[in-house]
Amino acid sequence: MRGGGPKYSIILPVYNEEAVVVSTIKTGIHDLHALGNDSDYEIIVVDNASTDQTAARVNELSIQNPQIKLVQHPSNLGYSMSNLTGFHESNGDVIVTMDGDGQLTLRDLPKFLSQIEQGNNVVYGWRKVRNDTVIRILVSYCLNFLARILLGWPYHDIN
Repeated sequence: MRGGGPKYSIILPVYNEEAVVVSTIKTGIHDLHALGNDSDYEIIVVDNASTDQTAARVNELSIQNPQIKLVQHPSNLGYSMSNLTGFHESNGDVIVTMDGDGQLTLRDLPKFLSQIEQGNNVVYGWRKVRNDTVIRILVSYCLNFLARILLGWPYHDIN
């Protein structure tokens, strides 16, 4: 717990998500409000040098809602660095990362929070049903397989 900031920091790494970034953020805000957190959050969108209008869409939202913060990478630094940037920028007691492609929501956040309240420092989940390309699913499967074999990674997903 960091203290002094909002209760929740939501980190959204994005890359060329112009088509879904607004709805992803608005759904996240709706889900946070449904949990009774009308203002005790920040949403940190880390744009990984998108070549579309992702940053412009986020900027438009941030003008309407100062709890939305846009951080832009000058070049594509990758997914991991986008998450790391989000962690450095966050001020919340609980930090949540989720993809900016709209496949995940914050509706399951209470399940994660109950684990934190039980003393766990880190809680993670994964999508059982993925709406990704076959190539992306195959690459993910191979990376997870290698992580289990080479690193002894005991969890479902290395990400």
